[in-house]
Amino acid sequence: AERYNGIIWKTIQPVLKNKNLPVSHWEDVLNESLHSIRSLFCTATNETPHERMFKFVRRTGNGSVTPPWLTIPGPILLKKKHIRHSKFDPLVQEVSLIEGNHEYAHILCPDGRETTVSTKDLAPLPSIYENGSDLIEAPLPSHEHDCTISKQSSSYC
Repeated sequence: AERYNGIIWKTIQPVLKNKNLPVSHWEDVLNESLHSIRSLFCTATNETPHERMFKFVRRTGNGSVTPPWLTIPGPILLKKKHIRHSKFDPLVQEVSLIEGNHEYAHILCPDGRETTVSTKDLAPLPSIYENGSDLIEAPLPSHEHDCTISKQSSSYC
């Protein structure tokens, strides 16, 4: 408990300094600081601490938070559920994001089908860091389809 109190206090101090408030006003910035801690995204688990503990997305004062990678159309990874025929089949499949929000995403499958999936089954496509400084975007998927000829489907890819 003392370690976590220290984490909270180290989060409160910069907020107080940023707002030019004395230390005695720590309660005024407590909610903002706790939200900052609870919504810190862990790239290892692809979740925030709140999502890991409670299994749902935390709401902010002005609604739910949508991860930035769900706001930009492009390649993403879809977790394959119940459609692996062998243990050697990949666990994820690369698909194209058409649009998304904090709960659902509209995707384009490699075979040309468009479908809607839960964002819990999606992950950002990993980026490759070269020399620790230059960010190189992962290549676009090799399956380029015309959205006008794709079929509507409610099943996963």
